[in-house]
Amino acid sequence: MVANLLKKIEMETQPKPLPPEEIVTDLYSEKTDPAVILKGARKRQGLTQHELAKKLQSAQSFVAAMEKGRKQIGKTTAKKLSKILNVDYRAFL
Repeated sequence: MVANLLKKIEMETQPKPLPPEEIVTDLYSEKTDPAVILKGARKRQGLTQHELAKKLQSAQSFVAAMEKGRKQIGKTTAKKLSKILNVDYRAFL
């Protein structure tokens, strides 16, 4: 009886294990970051940043900034990316 009581107290004082979504929150986000989608779609098409920039008629630094999340992808650019990378434009917004 005392052993059972001690075991119960021990179980109650131990912290509960964290669910995976609390440990690796970036893997369980509700919406994937457009910058990550852009980089993945570009690589899937086998394009370099420079090649994508030429197709967008922009600078490579612009593509790099979007992929790093420093430059927000606007609707017009998202629609261009959609045609080039074969991805729904809303994924970039």
